[in-house]
Amino acid sequence: MESVKTTLLSKAYIKSLQNFLQSFNENHTVSIKQYDKELLQVEKKIGNIRMAIEDGMYSRELKERMEELELQKQSIIKEIESIQRTKEKLAYGEDEIREQLASLREDLDDEDSSVRKNTAKIIISRIEANREKELKVYINTLQAYGLGGAGSPQGSKPYVLMIKAHAS
Repeated sequence: MESVKTTLLSKAYIKSLQNFLQSFNENHTVSIKQYDKELLQVEKKIGNIRMAIEDGMYSRELKERMEELELQKQSIIKEIESIQRTKEKLAYGEDEIREQLASLREDLDDEDSSVRKNTAKIIISRIEANREKELKVYINTLQAYGLGGAGSPQGSKPYVLMIKAHAS
């Protein structure tokens, strides 16, 4: 556990979290651009249907298609807003990351054994031992300790930092 506590506040680990956040941010900036492009296409189709209706070509099918497109538009807008909210939540600098990790480290030293145990479960995803008497401790990232809120970042695999300690 001492190795885990040391790793939590190490420069290398904090840098790995910053890199993960930056990568997530860059990937989702691309997603927003794709959604913006989709939104423009849907709005263009809606505009075409409106012009057709204004030209007297109203039909039940056009009305149904317009409703479908409006639903699709709202869905795209909600997705863009969700990504933007997640990006805002993940706008952590080194100081904020260090503060969150320091809080976890304090919980690992808590007098209450259930707090220590639950915190360890959050931080450590698994431990493996090999024949060379080494332990590999896999440490979770972001979503595990709430740096991005519950479940954030959505759809992403957690970055896992591995540390090795000799088993006794």
